[in-house]
Amino acid sequence: MKMEEALPGKSVDEIKNHYNILLEDINAINSGGAPLPNYA
Repeated sequence: MKMEEALPGKSVDEIKNHYNILLEDINAINSGGAPLPNYA
């Protein structure tokens, strides 16, 4: 199944953009650039 079929209403460019934003978030967390939430 293609990604655009799995996510109706989203274009391939929108899916790629969202994926890249998620990668940036992960990189920021892993590098210590984003604070982790306080769950206590």
